[in-house]
Amino acid sequence: WLGRTMGYGAPDEHTGLLAMYKNAQSRLERPLYKQSRKANMPPEEVVLALEKGACDERRPGAYRYYASMLRVQLGVSARYVDMQHTAPSTFKVQSRHVQMAPWQTKTTRKGATNLTRFIATQHSRSNLNWWEAAEASCQKFMKAHPDMDFMYPRLSPDKNTYILQPASHSQVQTMYRHILVTQGVPNKVANTMSLHGLRAWAAEMAYQAQVPRDLRRY
Repeated sequence: WLGRTMGYGAPDEHTGLLAMYKNAQSRLERPLYKQSRKANMPPEEVVLALEKGACDERRPGAYRYYASMLRVQLGVSARYVDMQHTAPSTFKVQSRHVQMAPWQTKTTRKGATNLTRFIATQHSRSNLNWWEAAEASCQKFMKAHPDMDFMYPRLSPDKNTYILQPASHSQVQTMYRHILVTQGVPNKVANTMSLHGLRAWAAEMAYQAQVPRDLRRY
């Protein structure tokens, strides 16, 4: 009626106006279901990709270090922020496990004396010593930069060399997915992997092994 009264055509005759109306209408619609934000637990192929990436001599040292340290993070159920609050000098390899001690975690204040110990068994799905790249790089970091207090340094644009600054969450996650794709994990799977998902793996493996609940809390 308004269109006819003012001398304009019916609104549905103007395709551009109709498209704008439908676009605005779609943005006002309330979704019935929320998209799940639950972190995906790494499947077997992701664990194998990290272990193989850590031992892939065709790749630069920085690549192997990141793959090795991500596998360590997987084994200890650590958060990204916990890894960035851990000094390389605390990384130790024992006969059957690797360990490190953060100087601050989500539940401890900086400088606390009762620090958490992160421990990961040397269990290997690929029969490769995936922890050796992390051990070798941490020893180099400790000698060259004794005051370094984070595990993931930034990488150069070509991902071959280190920059002595803490890498951001998004930078570490990008490298994580890059390693997975390079090691043959399909893009569809790699793009669903996140650093948050690394925390779920060890607890799930302990559950499947029927470890008591009070021993598998993280």
